Amino acid sequence: MRGVVYNFFNSEINVNQDAFSIRTALLFCNELTYCGIGRGVFTMASDLNSITFEMKLHWVADEMKKEGRTDAIDADSLYKEYKLLNHKKGKTKEEIIWIKRVENFVNKWIKAITDDIENRVDANPLSILKPFTEKKYFHVLSQHMSYPEKTDIVGGYTLVSEMLSLEVNYDKKKKSEEDFEDPVFILPHNYFYEKNNDKEGDANDIFPYSPAFEYSYKLFTLPNINNATVPELEILRTYIQTNFIEFRETLDEWIRQVYTNQKNHELFLTNKLLPLSKKMEEELNEHELIDHYDLLGERKFMCRVIAGVCRLSDIWCFFNAYKAIPVETWIALLKIKEESELSDMLFPFISFENPAANSIDKAEQVDNDADSEMEERIKPAKKNLDID
Repeated sequence: MRGVVYNFFNSEINVNQDAFSIRTALLFCNELTYCGIGRGVFTMASDLNSITFEMKLHWVADEMKKEGRTDAIDADSLYKEYKLLNHKKGKTKEEIIWIKRVENFVNKWIKAITDDIENRVDANPLSILKPFTEKKYFHVLSQHMSYPEKTDIVGGYTLVSEMLSLEVNYDKKKKSEEDFEDPVFILPHNYFYEKNNDKEGDANDIFPYSPAFEYSYKLFTLPNINNATVPELEILRTYIQTNFIEFRETLDEWIRQVYTNQKNHELFLTNKLLPLSKKMEEELNEHELIDHYDLLGERKFMCRVIAGVCRLSDIWCFFNAYKAIPVETWIALLKIKEESELSDMLFPFISFENPAANSIDKAEQVDNDADSEMEERIKPAKKNLDID
């Protein structure tokens, strides 16, 4: 199973939920792809240091203009003069000094920018996950912040509409179609929340949102694994990947059935996957690390991990409502909806529900009877929203 986590940092999706989604995917998925501006967390500072001097010069010029500096430089004319002198043979002492001053000026600005990036990243709950970017099962697809849908952008960026419409190789190291895995979005708990306009005049700024899915069922519960260190996550991942092979294979089969539109994939989930989920949860709760994080949260933060099926367009609506999709991407997705049936395809997802928060329990009451099959089920909601 390939878990896909998408977010845009300017969205209304809490970054702690983003981190919880990634950590859950790291534990239970064979591979994980983090989509969005994730490179901003993991590699932006190093990327900035590795770009050409000309690009650095333009970056500095843009930063100076943003600050409203009266001494903002003209990057084009300055670089033209710099390049001319730098390639000149037999430079004078004054010309060498001028070249060094320009380089020092630019490098000083770049260092200040990278230091600021590092400080902000260090405070980000995703930053601790940076060591996982070196693992073969963790991949990052980055979007360009300013040009999310510009096809001629270079530098390893991916169109956001491709990220969200399955029209992308989520692991560029895999070249053949046979190597690809059907992805499943790992959605934050906001997916189950109603989102309405709270203030007059917000209609043009905030898209209302109602949870929409064909069905969803609780798989198991997890404590606040956001507190886990990288070594502890590695221990848990190895334990889960090694000890619950049947569960993971059954989950893969359910995902395959959804993608191939088999008629009884819901029945397969309830009859095959849920019993294995319950068994896994019982064994997993005996692990000392899970028990440790359960106690740290004083048993108040126990998230239900939920598997369900929705239309791909329901996911688009969710991300749009929470401002995780740039305007250009929303327009591109509307065009995809007009030109293909892709947006109406059923899509498997994994999400969360926190009993301690205002949640879908109010609208979709979970039967707490331990002997009832409904304990494992969150009632289906067939609110198929249109995105136009």
